Amino acid sequence: MRDITCQNLTRLIGVCPETNNVCILTEYCSRGSLQDILQNEAMQLDWDFKLSLINDIVEGMHYLHTTGIGVHGRLTSSRCVIDSRFVLKITGFGLNFINEVHAKKQHVENMNVSLPELLWMAPEHLRLYPPRQISQSGDVYSFAIILYEMCTRTEPYTAEIWYQSIDGELDVSGSHNVLDVLLKRMEQYANNLEGLVEEKTQALQEEKKRPEELLYQVLPKSVAIQLRLGNSLKPESFDSVTIYFSDIVGFTSISAVSTPFQVVEFLNDLYTCFDSIIEHYDVYKVETIGDAYMVVSGLPERNGIGHVRQIARMSLTILSNVRQFVIRHMPETPLKARIGLHSGPVCAGVVGRKMPRYCLFGDTVNTASRMESNGEAMKIHISDETQQLLKTFNTFVLEERGTIEVKGKGSMTTYWLVDEITSHND
Repeated sequence: MRDITCQNLTRLIGVCPETNNVCILTEYCSRGSLQDILQNEAMQLDWDFKLSLINDIVEGMHYLHTTGIGVHGRLTSSRCVIDSRFVLKITGFGLNFINEVHAKKQHVENMNVSLPELLWMAPEHLRLYPPRQISQSGDVYSFAIILYEMCTRTEPYTAEIWYQSIDGELDVSGSHNVLDVLLKRMEQYANNLEGLVEEKTQALQEEKKRPEELLYQVLPKSVAIQLRLGNSLKPESFDSVTIYFSDIVGFTSISAVSTPFQVVEFLNDLYTCFDSIIEHYDVYKVETIGDAYMVVSGLPERNGIGHVRQIARMSLTILSNVRQFVIRHMPETPLKARIGLHSGPVCAGVVGRKMPRYCLFGDTVNTASRMESNGEAMKIHISDETQQLLKTFNTFVLEERGTIEVKGKGSMTTYWLVDEITSHND
């Protein structure tokens, strides 16, 4: 007992072997017992916390079973105590001669009073009570009863049997009837337990889906799946994609006369609108920075030259919705957006570990951004490369803007995407 060093077993400080009044002093655990916590309805216990406590029990019992002590023999939820750091420690083990004398003394004094610990005792040991035996397999049974308590936050399901014993319906002296009734009761409870396990399993699966769904929103699904499988992802080149950039004209002025909460509310409304639109197209939202919104098509799943048509149609739909958008705290102020598109090659890959992002690199990204910044309010400004690809579909209305000077790019001939003259069914 003195040599125990496991953090999930209480440390023995000393023993006072006074006749008929043996006292054992162990380390103090200020949070009380696991039983106290489970019976406290005001204490909210999520499954992460429960699993942490369960792991502590497993670690403590595994250590105990490998020591010279070898077996606990009296494991119950009241003998699982919680310290100030919410670490569970098992107590009441070892010094079995004291435990045995105490148990025999209680039994002799009152044969009809059930000992609370019998609720956690394995059936094979109940049959031999007293004198009782203990075993590691009996500890496992006691652990299973504690698991039931943690799942249901109710008393052990064998309690009704022992309540009957108080009324004299059962004899706890060791009759085989105890085991027979116990097995019968366990069979009656089996169906309920199966339903409970199924319900908890379903709830756990639903909880596991939430982080997966969030990951799929942060990264492309195919990329997220590879990361979840532990596969490394190398940067990948794409010969042709189309990139969309947009921002809000006059956003600085709107922010200047709005509270921070109003700005957040405004952008959330706007991006919720945009997000609902892009769900209908083969595109991937790369990121939003302030009032800037970036979307790409053609990666990570290649789609031929269909990327340019997907982005063009999406842009026309977004522009149409912007005309109808109402700023909640400034309903009289019309919203105006500026949109720019460019097509070309890029390199894409996951950057970072703590908060991984799927990023695009290459001159195509810079040029798409320049198309947006050199555009005009409520117009879709496109490069010559994008215009050439759109012409192959022969369905889009394009208007030449002319040659303009673009910072870092020099002179460029650019165009306006005005409309599409056919339905979107193809």
